[in-house]
Amino acid sequence: MTIYYCLYALIGLTVMLTTIQCKKVETKNKICCWVIFALVFLVVGLRHETMGVDLLAGSNYQGYSGYLYSYDKIGAKSWWEVIT
Repeated sequence: MTIYYCLYALIGLTVMLTTIQCKKVETKNKICCWVIFALVFLVVGLRHETMGVDLLAGSNYQGYSGYLYSYDKIGAKSWWEVIT
């Protein structure tokens, strides 16, 4: 979770610095957009290859386990069964 807190802090810092430094709104928006895109791209692109594997690993239910098993069970039910 630390990386996400750092990401939010960097996004806030970027917005604050561009608000202070840039006089043109258009320039500020472009800088903020590109910096935020780069930060999110790095977090998604540099994550470990095993992150999220718990959704498809195991053999509890047709090769699924974890959260996906629960969602698949709910998806097979009717609306009335889910609500009640």
